[in-house]
Amino acid sequence: MIAAAAMPEPSDFATALPMTDTSAFAERYRRDGFAGPIRIVPPERSGELKGMFEAYEAHSLAARGRTSHIKPHLVDPGFAKLALSPAGKAAVRAVLGPEILLWSTGFFIKAAGAGRFVSWHQDAWDWGLTPHLGIATLWLALTPSTVESGAVRFVRGSHARGLVRHEETFGANNILSLGQSIPVNEDAEDIADVELQPGEASLHNGLAIHGGGPNRSSWDRIGLTMTFIRADAVQHKGRDLVTAVDGCRPDRFDYESLPVERFGPAEIAMLKESLRRPSGFGDMTVK
Repeated sequence: MIAAAAMPEPSDFATALPMTDTSAFAERYRRDGFAGPIRIVPPERSGELKGMFEAYEAHSLAARGRTSHIKPHLVDPGFAKLALSPAGKAAVRAVLGPEILLWSTGFFIKAAGAGRFVSWHQDAWDWGLTPHLGIATLWLALTPSTVESGAVRFVRGSHARGLVRHEETFGANNILSLGQSIPVNEDAEDIADVELQPGEASLHNGLAIHGGGPNRSSWDRIGLTMTFIRADAVQHKGRDLVTAVDGCRPDRFDYESLPVERFGPAEIAMLKESLRRPSGFGDMTVK
């Protein structure tokens, strides 16, 4: 039996962005294409996040014979709570509006010293979703995400350029499966490194150009992404499978069931079905 890691209950999470900060946060997001940090898990509980991930990995290996980094919120109740935390939803609604859907979740991992990186790219390039500015991704740090460990970097204001053509390089050390890349002059562009402590998140939109260098620290940099879309979003790659948020269920999508137990039979079946849909990436995007 694999021991379950402790997990904060939803009531332990920060309940919302303070109302006095919401308009300023939304203004930074609209101006720069990203904003943060946002406190999702309180500091006194944030030390548990790495253990949650390690327990998830052990359960994944036991249940599937492999690690499974796409849509952990479908097979682990703890990560479902994180993905739908009150603070996260409040931040997303501040920029997308009241009716939102959870499109996908996934782990981004840079092992210490492994040389893995993320090329400059826009999320909306290959996701099949419109409107592009109706996509918002929370990037939650489970371990410290610093310049040394390869924190996410953004080009300020780049979302205003619209969708930019990417080159698909299929680079061996590129975490992105297609190696999709945009040329960026780091000496000329307005670059921002967003450093996060465990339990903190940043929020960026689907057109924000971002990437990140290799992990030169002594710890593995582990992040959880949670991508939300507006309820009026259209998926152009086929009928998609998403998670309803607080009862919002437009009929253009099919809907996922949240997990009751870790990697139970029903949960694994739900995951496998979801991985066949556009929001599941075929389990290929995150290694």
